[in-house]
Amino acid sequence: MPLNERWCGKCSNLLEEPYILCSQCNNACICLQCFARGVEFGTHCSDHSYEIVRNNFTLFTTHWTAGEETKLLQLINEFGCGNWTEIAKQIRTKNKDECESHYNSVYINNPQGILPVFKNELQDSKINESVKLITYEANEDLCRYTIDSPQSYDLAGYISPRAEFEIEYDNFAESMLQDVAEPEENDADISREYKYAMLSIYNFRLQQRQLRKRFVKEYGLLNIKKQQVIDRRADRTIRNLREQFVTFARFLSPEDYEKRIQLILFESQLLQRINKLKEYRINGITSIRGCNIYEQLKRKREDERMRHHHLEDTLSALKNFSYYQRYIHRQFTAGNEPYKPIVPMRRKPAPRLDISGAPELEKLDDDEKELCSQLRLLPKAYIEYRDILLAEHQKQGSLKLAQARVLIRIDVNKTRKLYDFLCEKSLISANPLDGNGV
Repeated sequence: MPLNERWCGKCSNLLEEPYILCSQCNNACICLQCFARGVEFGTHCSDHSYEIVRNNFTLFTTHWTAGEETKLLQLINEFGCGNWTEIAKQIRTKNKDECESHYNSVYINNPQGILPVFKNELQDSKINESVKLITYEANEDLCRYTIDSPQSYDLAGYISPRAEFEIEYDNFAESMLQDVAEPEENDADISREYKYAMLSIYNFRLQQRQLRKRFVKEYGLLNIKKQQVIDRRADRTIRNLREQFVTFARFLSPEDYEKRIQLILFESQLLQRINKLKEYRINGITSIRGCNIYEQLKRKREDERMRHHHLEDTLSALKNFSYYQRYIHRQFTAGNEPYKPIVPMRRKPAPRLDISGAPELEKLDDDEKELCSQLRLLPKAYIEYRDILLAEHQKQGSLKLAQARVLIRIDVNKTRKLYDFLCEKSLISANPLDGNGV
């Protein structure tokens, strides 16, 4: 491959002079067609400064352009010095004698001022001045996890020191080229187009593979704990915005994503400030001092409103207990009456449960059905609790209420009524001498 061949950063076509070289990006070359459309890729933007690269000017002699000089050196490197016939065929604008004489006169016989001059000896003082110590710092992101570790599974088998996955994405992409031969001159047009299409598809699959590797490295997925610490230290508003727009992170670089988060935050802050200024203007405030006084009075008014609200809640709760209101009224109106103790109000009993049509209802007698309806127990649950208590009673010969509450963890009142019911039916007993049980 020629040494100075370059490809367009957008369409990947081989560049021919003249082409565009971006002055602000590192080695970003663009063909004229893409440059005319104002394309952008990577870090390159359409508003960057640029240079026009062309080799149609003379360099060493008046009859040889810089493009011809470069092509001559490339062909000598490819075909070897002395194969002037083949070199002249490739250059096309010069014959073999012109190529040989020009090369010998410019690069062999008179190289002074053209080729770089290398010094034979280097001074120790200059070496000491140019040498700088490099401080070693361990890269926290290059974590070496074992293949079977949970961290390796979290990273989908990504091996950070080698920057590759244990099993690559689209791992069998190369198999599509195993039957594709190199294009030849005598190939039919459709055969050549087929081979080029296969190469294009293969390049696209490689790009998708590299995209996933770059995503892991650039988006903070290698050291998750470090990223979590950064997120915890951030403001709550920024954390909420990141969680809200995390879906768009894969479409942007980390810098662009964070920039957009900051812009959205700045926009919300501006809207809040605008709404606050509108509030001041509605209330007739036109000075900074007036704004400060307004905020102080507003906070004070809010505190008073909160206290008043709490008082209303307390009074409304007392109003619900009409019995206590009547009692306090009687105490104030009849001061000579004796003290009457306050009788607590009973809670309204829960309604009975309709168990008609419930599973396993046919296994219960009338008393058990009445008990299930009263305790709001399904027949299946009642049979389960009853069998547990009967099995424990048969095992120990007796069963106390405290033991029954440990065995069936339901409402203690329901447990008590169920226990009393079984005792009335002589199915269980608290004393081992009372009855035989079941």
